[in-house]
Amino acid sequence: MLPTLVKKSRLPWAIPLLALLAGAQMSASMNLEQAVARALDVSPHVKSAQASIEVAQARLRQARSDYYPQINNSGLAKAGLSGALNGLQPVGLPNSPFHRNFADAVNFYHPGLDFGRTKHSVGIARRRIQALEADLEATQASVALDTVVLFYEVIRAKRTLHAAQKSTAGRELTVRQARAFYEGQIRSKVDLSLAEADLSEALLMELEARTAVEGAQARLASALGDLDARNYDLADPDLTLPEIEPLDSLITEGLANRPELNALAARREAGVETVSLARSRRKPMLSMFLSGGWARFNPLTISNLLAIGTGLSLPLFTFGKMEGAIEEAEARVRLLDHEIEDLQLSVRLQTRLAHQGLEQAVRSVPLAEQRQDASREAVRLARARYRQQLGSLVELSQVESMLADSEAASQRAVLDAKTAEARLAYIVGRAFPIRSR
Repeated sequence: MLPTLVKKSRLPWAIPLLALLAGAQMSASMNLEQAVARALDVSPHVKSAQASIEVAQARLRQARSDYYPQINNSGLAKAGLSGALNGLQPVGLPNSPFHRNFADAVNFYHPGLDFGRTKHSVGIARRRIQALEADLEATQASVALDTVVLFYEVIRAKRTLHAAQKSTAGRELTVRQARAFYEGQIRSKVDLSLAEADLSEALLMELEARTAVEGAQARLASALGDLDARNYDLADPDLTLPEIEPLDSLITEGLANRPELNALAARREAGVETVSLARSRRKPMLSMFLSGGWARFNPLTISNLLAIGTGLSLPLFTFGKMEGAIEEAEARVRLLDHEIEDLQLSVRLQTRLAHQGLEQAVRSVPLAEQRQDASREAVRLARARYRQQLGSLVELSQVESMLADSEAASQRAVLDAKTAEARLAYIVGRAFPIRSR
């Protein structure tokens, strides 16, 4: 359909038509740092990880409360047999044995000597917070990487579109030359038809490139939580090619800094605390209770208005319940050891592959630039030969296609190298190099 329209109109409105197809949308200026900051601010995954930390912090406060006495107030008015109203759960002085009684008391309870139960419970809660904080760091790194990749994808798509527009402009020039040769009866109409066909192909490539830009913009807008899906005027990032660092140092850095490994290590420490907690439950527990207030006694004496006591609880025979809990906790620690080992192997492999990918991407940049320079020279010579009637249109079309491909490949090569750099930084647990010009 498009080639037919091009022939009928002699092409004067083809480029404006492509611009209209893109649609008129609002644009917003943004650099790479701003994009990453916004993505981290709106990401539901990051918010969920932050909420998980808040839950764990509340549980830590609950665990710490066992260090302190629990104070409550209880009151009761009863008439009936002692124990008949146990459904009301009277505590302290209100739990007196009298048939008729009115009582109110303030009660103090403390676990006393629990042989490490509270300490280990607090330790478990702290380790879980550390694990969730590492999870948050991993989530933030993943969101940041996705944003960096999408940012580069938009830049790449826009530069590919620019190369396609240059190719279209060059083929428009060829069409004008072919038409002039045909009208001057210097060349046949075959050359003009071939030139128009090549221009139609260039316009289609430009349309595809423009669609790719719109798709990349939409994906970036989604990552930034932009419901309007605006087209962003992105500032050019720093496209300085990275240096290739030694693989061994990168692996060491990844094993030390990868947040997923730190999260597993914290969970393992929580597992060790869980083992200690399970073992502490085999020991006695000495608790204390104090209740003081007013009750319907006669006479009213201190001994009748104050109750204090201590209780000892010691497990004797649980028929494997406590032993099973200890074995379960120890097995979970061994399971986490295996998960850590597996993730360490994975980090080593990921680092090696990312390092190789970065090496290849960096080394391909000068090769792509050489191909682009050679293609430009070939196009210049082919156009000169065609103007002098020394070359054919087929030859010119071939080198123009080669130039379009080489320019797009050159733009992709640099951005592929920056993307590979960001992926390697993510794998070794390093902050992203996201400086802008």
